[in-house]
Amino acid sequence: MKNEMSCFRKHSRKIALTLCCLLSVSMLATGCGKNQTAVKNDADSSYVMDENLNPPGEFPICKEPVTLRYMVAQHANVADYKENSYTKKLEEYGNVNMEFDVVPAADIQTKINLMMNSGGSDIPDVIVSGLTLASCSAYGTSGMLVPLNQYYEHSSYYIKEALERTKEKNLLKYLTSADGNIYTVISYNETLQNEFVRLPWIYKPWLDEVGLDVPVTLEEYRDALMAFVGKDLNHNGVQDEIPLMDDSYKYGVWTILQAFIPFEVGADNLNLSANGKLRFAYTTEEWKEGVKYLRDLCVNGAFSPISFTSDRAQLKTMLAAEENKVGSFVWASPSLVPASSPRRADFAAVTLTGRGKNMGVWYTPSIPSVYYAITANCENPEAAFRIGDLMCKEEMTIWGHWGEKGVDWLEPSENDHSLFESLGYQPTIKPLLDTQSIQSSNWGIDLGFRTYEVAAGIVADDDVARKVKAETVEKLIDYIPEKTIGRLNFTQEELDTYNEIVVTAQTYMEEQITKFITGYEDVEEQWDSYLAELENIGLSEALAIAQAAYDRDNR
Repeated sequence: MKNEMSCFRKHSRKIALTLCCLLSVSMLATGCGKNQTAVKNDADSSYVMDENLNPPGEFPICKEPVTLRYMVAQHANVADYKENSYTKKLEEYGNVNMEFDVVPAADIQTKINLMMNSGGSDIPDVIVSGLTLASCSAYGTSGMLVPLNQYYEHSSYYIKEALERTKEKNLLKYLTSADGNIYTVISYNETLQNEFVRLPWIYKPWLDEVGLDVPVTLEEYRDALMAFVGKDLNHNGVQDEIPLMDDSYKYGVWTILQAFIPFEVGADNLNLSANGKLRFAYTTEEWKEGVKYLRDLCVNGAFSPISFTSDRAQLKTMLAAEENKVGSFVWASPSLVPASSPRRADFAAVTLTGRGKNMGVWYTPSIPSVYYAITANCENPEAAFRIGDLMCKEEMTIWGHWGEKGVDWLEPSENDHSLFESLGYQPTIKPLLDTQSIQSSNWGIDLGFRTYEVAAGIVADDDVARKVKAETVEKLIDYIPEKTIGRLNFTQEELDTYNEIVVTAQTYMEEQITKFITGYEDVEEQWDSYLAELENIGLSEALAIAQAAYDRDNR
């Protein structure tokens, strides 16, 4: 069924892109004024600033008020977008009236596709959610989104300053489509805590009971989990303990496999070698060794096979039980354990030393996000871009995440200490707003531009999960790789072929490693046939496409 759905989605996407292309040709042929605006803004054409705008960096942005219509995905914690203090400040600085089409998050991708394919007047001025670089490229090259190259060069103020400050990172390469155009306003947020996405956590009272320290190697981790097997460590008279518990997203599997071979989950599990060569990690001998390690844990009772059928809610319920039942799990921090539970402080991070210099931690580099795209329907595209530029003003970037100064956060006092003080980061923000509660202080997504010092300077509080995660990150800083893949930029032709292969290969790989780890199939006996099937799917072709894209972006 999963393969059928993947095929259906790919087929639907191809139809959608075809319709987009046909539609754009039709609109351009009939001389549609809004598409002409988009073409005028191409990097190769002359730039003339909108007469209704003040110079970049001056307020208000617009001399006379304009209305801009935004499409956003409904965020569970945002009560109201219009009556929102972040919105009101943007409107004040911009001299704009912001209107909102709020779409259920689960439906926004479908909604965008339908609107783009219809080409009707219901397309809003700006789309803020439900975008990817691939979709922006497809809609942009078909004339449905405005290329922003000229605005980046001539009409940005805060973005220009931020890009100059971080020029060694070459951030715009992550947003530039294969046609050379940029179809989205940059949104970039460096957060040390979030780069180390997942790592193992282990229950210290159980370690104490079996006489072991917190493990630091794969062998010690295995020994600790095996020591939990068959013992009534929660003393309830029932052997209901699970040494290692994961869920169907396989975060634990992916993280532990990193100790055998580093790979970027967000880049289709590709591994980047020191000489710039790519390979799919799940075709390597190192991956095979990692699967065998997990299989041995599973067949010996240390890694529960129910992990592969349990969802996140079931794992959280298990961690919230009156008596502890889980010896180890993988997450960003111990925050899967309820804040009200004293056990949250009893889980220690396992900074797992793997093979060679590898670490058992899921690392994801900070790269620009794809959020803010201006459509060809927008009658004031430069004004819309300036609002995106305004979001990159430090005041608005902080507001967009932590809310209003003096209301939702305070400036630190001289006695406050930052979360990463030992790394040299000074206190910047003392949060008051509970970002997990319903609020009308921001839009619930990280728009804007901030570098490490902002989030690293959060004042340390009594949140055990946050503090122990920070302490762990400090130990892992030296393991940040010098080079990462981040995101590959494909042409549309490349993307069509690549996605069709990789989605099928990924599905097959996940099915097989589940069989291997649970012992349903023997990894040694079936490994060659597993590789042969991946080759039959076309993985070598996909790798060649990925390598070409990587080389193109890293010349």
